[in-house]
Amino acid sequence: MFRKSLDVIFNFQYMFSKMCTRCRIVKSFDQFSKASKTRDGLQYTCKPCHTIENRVSRAKVIERKIEEALVQY
Repeated sequence: MFRKSLDVIFNFQYMFSKMCTRCRIVKSFDQFSKASKTRDGLQYTCKPCHTIENRVSRAKVIERKIEEALVQY
């Protein structure tokens, strides 16, 4: 009986949360941005991880543009 009640509590906790695929931490739905093409309607990565990915991506683009500009001159 005790085990069954723990399972109900455990499952209830995961009904309103999701694991980020980048940091592997279970977070509530409000920590994920919307994504209409995914099954649950939320992005795969949480907002903080998504911000980090965007900053890294932008830095790579800027680096590449600087290298291209140096090669042209």
